[in-house]
Amino acid sequence: MANIEHKDILDPNLHEPKGFIAASNNTTYVKNNVGVGYWTPAIQGVGTAATGTAYIADGAGQGTWTKTVTGLPTASAKEMLVADGAGNDTWQHPTIHGSSYNIKTTTPISVTYSNGRWVRVDELTRTDFSATAGTHPEMQSNTDGSLTYIGTLTRHFHIAATLSVGKETGGSTSHPVACALYHYDASEGTNEIIPHSEIRMSANSSVRASTAIHADIMMDTGDKLVIAVNGNLGTAGEVKIYTYYLFAMGMVGS
Repeated sequence: MANIEHKDILDPNLHEPKGFIAASNNTTYVKNNVGVGYWTPAIQGVGTAATGTAYIADGAGQGTWTKTVTGLPTASAKEMLVADGAGNDTWQHPTIHGSSYNIKTTTPISVTYSNGRWVRVDELTRTDFSATAGTHPEMQSNTDGSLTYIGTLTRHFHIAATLSVGKETGGSTSHPVACALYHYDASEGTNEIIPHSEIRMSANSSVRASTAIHADIMMDTGDKLVIAVNGNLGTAGEVKIYTYYLFAMGMVGS
């Protein structure tokens, strides 16, 4: 018998690893940390698995390739991973919010043309409205009193508004004033009243009326919110705004 070192044996003449015959199909020989080898199920599908996936064992000797969480090191604080239902995901804040307000208790805002029709506050082209502290970067608080959503997800928004108004009707009798929320839909190019947001109250030149409005709608990128008033009810009169506050909170929804 020839004296040949095992390392010098040509490949066609090498025998299979110890235990090969008794090993189960689709298993591989692995050396552990104490130098002992054993047969264990092999990970299947490495050659065809998609980039960014990991093999997840099912506890029964099998497993599947599943997409892993990516982008965690660069995600912003308080963001969560949101799936789009098509196998993709993105890091997003679960809720966002924004607000706009103006306090004019001494010299009210005169809403020109409100004695004849609905007038949105942003039509007045004012630049003195402010955002309250904490407005989220995905909400744009505009100086004309409106709010614009500039995020990328479709979100379910809850809107809250408070308003204090007077009406130039003369005399001591109060007359109706209508208030509502307008929604500009960027994808449709429409600017309409949110139907369930319209309310009515009574005011005159010396008696102010105050109200709160709540509504909820779905909003996409570029959609806009603003309050509108109408003094052409009963006795027509121009509406004066003393306090204005608009708040919107958007949640992940569909």
